[in-house]
Amino acid sequence: MAMKKLTGTLLFFVFCIFVCVGCSNKTGEIAETVVTEAWSAGFVSRDTATMAPPSEEDSTVPDKSSSSDDRMNDLTERDSDVPFASNDDEHIRSRSEYGVFIGINEKESDRLEQYKLVVIEPSEFSAMYIEKLHAAEKTVYGYLNIGSVEEYRFYYDQFQELFLGVYDDWPDEQWIDVASPKWQNFIIDELGKQYADMGLDGLFLDNADVFYYHPAEDIFLGLCAIMQGLRKYDLKLIVNGGDCFVSKCMEKGIALTLFDGVNQETVFTSIDFENQSYGAQSEEETAYFKKYLAKVKEYGLSVCLLEYEANRSLSGKIDAYCSENNFLWYNANGIELR
Repeated sequence: MAMKKLTGTLLFFVFCIFVCVGCSNKTGEIAETVVTEAWSAGFVSRDTATMAPPSEEDSTVPDKSSSSDDRMNDLTERDSDVPFASNDDEHIRSRSEYGVFIGINEKESDRLEQYKLVVIEPSEFSAMYIEKLHAAEKTVYGYLNIGSVEEYRFYYDQFQELFLGVYDDWPDEQWIDVASPKWQNFIIDELGKQYADMGLDGLFLDNADVFYYHPAEDIFLGLCAIMQGLRKYDLKLIVNGGDCFVSKCMEKGIALTLFDGVNQETVFTSIDFENQSYGAQSEEETAYFKKYLAKVKEYGLSVCLLEYEANRSLSGKIDAYCSENNFLWYNANGIELR
């Protein structure tokens, strides 16, 4: 997951200079499925919109015909009017009530008691237990890895031909080609449906950072297609990390049609994988993320932070920052998230 890596300040410059190139016929097919319906979680009508692949003349705004700009403008207008989850939503007001626990199962669920908004690993919980969490007035999000695959997943062997390379610092995990219809259909129609049927309130979508490591237009459109497809389940969608992807969605004016908020890791803390330790984040990295999250907030997306073993002094700084911006944050004991 995105919480399994550190991004550098170079990330910002990579995004700024990234220039989309012309797409193949395959990308064109994917693009037509990306925003075929500009609705979001039941809040807007299911009017049809189209996102087409970029032309050689304009690789920033997808263009397939003379009217494609009008269709993109229409999608952008819908995006700005959608009343999605904001930082003032009742279920995310208190910073102390947010927790990410994808490393536990039902037998360890006592860890969830003091939190109102929790993120869990759906494969470790039953629908009946999620009902129990709802009865305890908890909002429950399920972890869904959309950009990479871990070896322990039952479906790992099914997608080996789509692997794009080993995930840095996590040798048992592979980036995956999200542009593949095979992968998209699996995430949307199998895992997505399974998790929706469990009664989850939302999905915590991880590893949109595949677009940072493989910054191709078909990868961007593949992520869009997955998120748009998951919208049919009427669940809140939170993107973990993925600042390159999120920034491009905001730039195009389509972010709110695809997801409702962002969880950002290691804004104030850092992870030393080699020495298996935690510390303070660099000033440059913190400054970058603060600037980025200010844009996310201004855009209308909700924001949560996930930090690791912040000491009392650093926790005070994070508290002050989140209080000022009405963000939630969780201080994890380690990357195991138990």
